[in-house]
Formats: sequence, C-alpha cells, structure tokens
Amino acid sequence: MGRKNPNRKGRNLPRENEENVRYIIASVTQKEVVFHDDNSRNGMFDLIVTGPDSEKIAIECVRATDPRMREIGSMVKRGVPMDPYALVLDWSVRFNLNLNINGTRETLPYLLQRLESCGVHSTHIVGVSEVVERIFDEMYELGIESADAFRPSSGGNIQMLPVGIGGCVNEMGTDVPEWAEEFLSAPARSDVLAKLENADGFLHREVFIECDMYGVPWHVADYLCQQSPFLPDIQPKLPKPLTGVWLGYGPFGVRWNSRGWVAFDARRTVIRSKPSTDGPR
Repeated sequence: MGRKNPNRKGRNLPRENEENVRYIIASVTQKEVVFHDDNSRNGMFDLIVTGPDSEKIAIECVRATDPRMREIGSMVKRGVPMDPYALVLDWSVRFNLNLNINGTRETLPYLLQRLESCGVHSTHIVGVSEVVERIFDEMYELGIESADAFRPSSGGNIQMLPVGIGGCVNEMGTDVPEWAEEFLSAPARSDVLAKLENADGFLHREVFIECDMYGVPWHVADYLCQQSPFLPDIQPKLPKPLTGVWLGYGPFGVRWNSRGWVAFDARRTVIRSKPSTDGPR
C-alpha cells in the first residue's frame, strides 16, 4: 500500500514502486540501498545508496507516464472479455485517449464479431453497407480509431495499442540523452530537483526515471524495451544538482553515472558500459 502523504506529488512513485527501484539499484550496484524518505518532513529524497561519503548516492524516484494511459494499459493487461462473442480472427485495435474503458470491455468483442459476420476485416475499407457504417460509428464513439484483423485464431485475441505508438526504431539510443535532459528540466520536475538540492553531504545525486511506452517517446521506449546492444555516446546536460540518471524499463535500462552510459539489468550483472566520447550539449 502506498504512503498516504498529501505533500507527495502524484507523478512521484508510491512506496511499492520505490521498493522495486530499491531492489533494482541494489542488484545493479551490489550495495545496500535504504529508504530515506520516512515522511518525517517534507522535501525528503527517496533512497540512499550506502557506502563511504565519496561513494554515497542520493536518489529521487519519478515516473514518466501518462496516468490516463496507465489506466487504459491496465485494462489491456487484464484483457477484453471474449464470451459470449467468440471471434474467428485476431484483431489489432488502435484507440485514443478518450477511450471509454468500461464500454470497450463490454461491447468491443461484440462489435468485432459483427464485423466478422459481415465479412469485414478492417475499419479502413470504404464503400461498406449502412450496417457496417453504424458499427464503425459505434466503435469511434468508444474512442477506437481503427481495427484490423491480422490472422485466424482458435479463439480470437484483441491486441490493443494507443494511436501514435510506433515509428522508426533508433537502436543507437542517440535520442535518449536529449529526452532525459528535457524531462528532468521541465517545470514539473522542480520538486524532484529541490529534494536533491537539499541532499547535504552527497557528492552524487541521481534520479531514477521509471519509463513505459505511455510516458516516453516511442523511439526512447522502444530503445529501452528492446535492450539494444548499443549505448549512447553523448553526455546528457543534466540540470543541477544532478550527477546521474537512470532510465528503467522494468528491471533493465540504461544509466548515466557521470563517467559514461551503462546498460543495467537487475536480473544479472551489468555487462556493458560506454564512456562518453562527447561533451554535454
């Protein structure tokens, strides 16, 4: 259960997420990581990586996500109930931020089944009957932008993705430093920086950003989730007082530690690092 503190901003992480971050950092650094924010006062940063004074790290945790998209994503993970409208085909469905979650769970399988019965396998086709047009309209009113059948199946699966997810893949990670700069320099992160500004006695002050496909640009999210074999070679221009940043996508991701970029995976030992060959932007 998350801590009930009215002074905590919703964009920061509830305690259970901080525990996940604590585990990741401890596994990667092989050091003890303890909670610092005990709610005894406002403005406390979240975690401390223990060690000698020259090695201790103050860490604040933050999430890069869209709350509405997380709600929709939760629905997607639970799945859209199939019964009693069994589908013959698998469907790929694109939705917008206005998606009616409950309405979609209740009626989408039925609407797709009606399309199948009409012999229609895509909402992109034109010249359809009035009956099919009404089905398209009902789907649009739910917040569904498109639907396409892509393969036969024994029971029917519905793959749901938000519009705008997809595009060119940048496996070199060259967009990562700039995005981290912009995200951490945004006014919404002023409280994050303020907490670390007050971390007296710490030479190292870092932010752990919990990322997912709903809160970061596609080219950054795809780079992180694919665990590309390449690392960025540009030093990010982090706002003061930051000396490092972690971009986590589940248990893995990349980290700038003031000397270079490092790929990490809490499930195994860090295996790749790359010192910067370029200065800050």
